[in-house]
Amino acid sequence: MGLEEAILQAEGNQLSYSSSRDGRQLIYQTPGQAGASDLSVLPLTGDKRQPYPFLQTRFNKVGGRFSPDGRWISYTSNESGQPEVHVAPFPNADSKSVISTGGGTFSRWSRDGRQILYADPSNRLMAADVDGRGATFRVGAVRPLFQRTGLGAATGSSRGNAPRKSLTLFNAKLKAIFGAFLESPCPSISPMTFDPSRT
Repeated sequence: MGLEEAILQAEGNQLSYSSSRDGRQLIYQTPGQAGASDLSVLPLTGDKRQPYPFLQTRFNKVGGRFSPDGRWISYTSNESGQPEVHVAPFPNADSKSVISTGGGTFSRWSRDGRQILYADPSNRLMAADVDGRGATFRVGAVRPLFQRTGLGAATGSSRGNAPRKSLTLFNAKLKAIFGAFLESPCPSISPMTFDPSRT
């Protein structure tokens, strides 16, 4: 393992959640309009690693994660009035699909990209069948897997320590049960640092 190096110097809280499987792109959360959070992308290869916006709206957008094939990004937004899991195409977020039903946070992709797991407001772990192989993203059946306990209520807010603790515990439980099923090792929220030896 090499030494970590800073890859982004910016004002405000920058939180990274996911990189593309090929290690070329990093999606992260950055301060947006009127206290909301936006999603931006940072290239990790090439001479010019200039970040660019992926989603900028007046609504909160958190927890962006690349699909295994790198063609889609899941995230949580409160656009509907409550946190819901969405999926938008990458690199141009010119459309979106709502994945959750009745609220959802903490989305995770399966390794084959055919399911998205998320937590609903009543602390159930939900599984949504999805198909992103074509030009249009398709959402199939959504069903509960089990009740998660001891993690607190799901929330779409990025403020304070409670969401970070809840996300870390949720990831730990997913890793214990679905480690081989999930797309990547379950990371917790991390600062904007990068280990070059991992690319």
